[in-house]
Amino acid sequence: MNSDILLIEDRINRKEQYIKFDLDEYTNVDLTTGENLTNILNDITHKNFLQLEQYKCLIFHASALSNIQKSNLKAFCQKNKKSLVFFSGGISTSYYNDNLYPFLSINSKIFYSHNLKKFLNENQINGQINLLILQYGERWLLSSLLNLRNNLIKTQEESGKILVNELKINDYTSEKINIDWLSDKGKSLNELEMKELKNKIDLLIFESM
Repeated sequence: MNSDILLIEDRINRKEQYIKFDLDEYTNVDLTTGENLTNILNDITHKNFLQLEQYKCLIFHASALSNIQKSNLKAFCQKNKKSLVFFSGGISTSYYNDNLYPFLSINSKIFYSHNLKKFLNENQINGQINLLILQYGERWLLSSLLNLRNNLIKTQEESGKILVNELKINDYTSEKINIDWLSDKGKSLNELEMKELKNKIDLLIFESM
């Protein structure tokens, strides 16, 4: 059985410093260091992604990559809809975006926290690659719903007219909300639909607290 996740780490002592569980117990992640890391980075430079095609999620220590390698990797992930994570001690604020493909930029200490274990468990049990679990842990849905509610209120106040794609609802949160018309990104919400969405968000927030 192939692993879903590739973790590239060029400073293995950092993993030992932060991580509080046995990563070797997880067969759904391949940890790559040393010579194989060098080979993968060389392949990325030359846009050879054969070794990466089997994975659903690629996780890299950001400093291990040159700017050209990062650019090539992002283009590959966008084309193939792969999830991509960059972690680094120099990243102070986590950033998530899934407009083109799921992408997360996160601090090393937060990445190697208990959130990583929850992320791996979710993939192992349900087959999902939910990067929001890496960012927020168990409270990923609550954080996402609060951001969505704020975005809904702000967009409504600024324009009055709301399109589904303006709400920037990620797939995992949309799945939890479970309203059919949310899949129509170009849809303009009427008053009844906005009320339905607000009520569902408030209910899920209540249940998540």
